[in-house]
Amino acid sequence: MAKPKIRHLAIFARDPEKVAAFYQDVFEMELIDGYHNGGGMAQFVSDGYITIAILPQRLDGSANCGLNH
Repeated sequence: MAKPKIRHLAIFARDPEKVAAFYQDVFEMELIDGYHNGGGMAQFVSDGYITIAILPQRLDGSANCGLNH
């Protein structure tokens, strides 16, 4: 039986654009998408295998910054 593999992570960040730029600069990931969801601009970066969703953290919400799932 094949082992399951992690294909994406979701991170809450106060400045998704800045975090996406970090992953692009340090890990040479590519920006694959960005979209507005009312509270800011979500960013998606990938190395071709794993995708990281960098989601805007809202100060009035209950989710903390950092790894979500």
